[in-house]
This record gives sequence, structure tokens and C-alpha cells, in this order.
Amino acid sequence: LQVDYAAARWLTLFARLGHGQTAWTGLGRRDHNWTFGAGLNYTFWRNAALTLEYQHSRVRAHGPAVAAPALLLSDRRQNVLSAGLTYRY
Repeated sequence: LQVDYAAARWLTLFARLGHGQTAWTGLGRRDHNWTFGAGLNYTFWRNAALTLEYQHSRVRAHGPAVAAPALLLSDRRQNVLSAGLTYRY
């Protein structure tokens, strides 16, 4: 789900929320991933814009732990700050 708000002709603010689920076949485990973020787009030319965005993700495991070491983490969090340039022709 994403909501955009045009604060001005050259500035757009946005907020984002998402959910994902991974089911481990035969193991009875489900991982739930929640993501939320916010950002802005600054259009400095009619077909070019700068983007600044923050995103937070959290994965929580429900069910038995899996024997593989990489999958033993039951609660993982990640924060990402990104910047980008969009050019449309």
C-alpha cells in the first residue's frame, strides 16, 4: 500500500506499508515480513527528479527453528536510507 501527496507541483511526499509471508513446506514455520517507509520526490526539471527514501523492514518467524544456521534468526530488522535520480523520456 502506498499513499502519495503532492505538496507542490515539484514536491511529492509518500508513505508505504507492506506485508509478506513465507511458509516453510513440511516444517510448520511461517515468516512474516512487515515493511514501512516514507520519502519524497523533488522534480527539479520536467522529466527529472531526485528521490530520498527511508525504509524499515522486520521479519518475525513463527513455528519451529530450522536446523540451517542462516535460518535460525527468528527476528531480523533492517533500516535502509536511499537516494536516487529518475529520468523519464
